[in-house]
Amino acid sequence: MQINAEALRQLMLNRGYLQIPSNGVSMIPLIRSRSICRFEPLVPDELQPGDIVLFVSHAGELVGHRFMAKTDVGGEVRYICKGDSNKLIDPPIAADRIIGRMVSIQGARHQIRTDHALMKLYAKLLVNVRPLSLCIHYGLRIARKCRRLMLALSRSSSN
Repeated sequence: MQINAEALRQLMLNRGYLQIPSNGVSMIPLIRSRSICRFEPLVPDELQPGDIVLFVSHAGELVGHRFMAKTDVGGEVRYICKGDSNKLIDPPIAADRIIGRMVSIQGARHQIRTDHALMKLYAKLLVNVRPLSLCIHYGLRIARKCRRLMLALSRSSSN
């Protein structure tokens, strides 16, 4: 399904925010599936490395990933984003694809504000210590394999 970035941006401006349930694993461990992410309007030039932005990908999907850096592509500014547990960065995006900046995450047990000092430190570490993201990625893979193994063992022992 193609997402209309301008329509979402207008809705956010009218409301002052958008609350969207997350889907996927690219931002684990911070954002889990079905967490409610609150985004507010922003001017892309105000983005700071480590901010989590809502944007429309080149495939037309709505994505919430961490802003890493700006780059120049053919004389135009592009924004580099990446999921915290992804190995690779996303393709650079233009400013008109950016819809908003995340300000909070509502999980099952508590709410986390992105302006909290610990959240800012976590963001700074992910942006500046690139191997940390790989540790998250491979840690998740190992955890999934262990879960599958435990499930297989429990099934075989019950037979």
